[in-house]
Amino acid sequence: FRSLEKCVIGPSTGMMEKSLFEETGGFLEDLEICEDYEYWIRLAAMGAVGYLPEELTVKRAGHGDQLSERHGQIEIFRITALVRLLFGRPSWPGDAAKRSLAFGVLSEKCRIYAAGCRSRVKDDEAEDFEKLAAASSILAGTRN
Repeated sequence: FRSLEKCVIGPSTGMMEKSLFEETGGFLEDLEICEDYEYWIRLAAMGAVGYLPEELTVKRAGHGDQLSERHGQIEIFRITALVRLLFGRPSWPGDAAKRSLAFGVLSEKCRIYAAGCRSRVKDDEAEDFEKLAAASSILAGTRN
């Protein structure tokens, strides 16, 4: 379940039958950034995602016209995607162990984001993310 930390499957590298993409709801079009991250987590939560051993795609990234570059950092979008998967409707599609892992990652991402808010004197925003981190930690069963 490596895809919780960051998007490890690029949209141009994923292979599946069209019916699976349609049955699982595809990408959420209202997410400006990290729609691929959200989709691959949702798909991986439903079952195993495999990797082919050979390289079949050449990926070029890091250029200035990417959507993720427009915002400077994208961690808040990953947090949003995790929140939607864990608290939204429909409910979490995977088993309890994967759900616990996802809450743990959400907690850690919120803690890091809150620390960044504190360093930029955005104390109200930091407090909101600290609360979300604490609640997610409890739901993960770690109580950090």
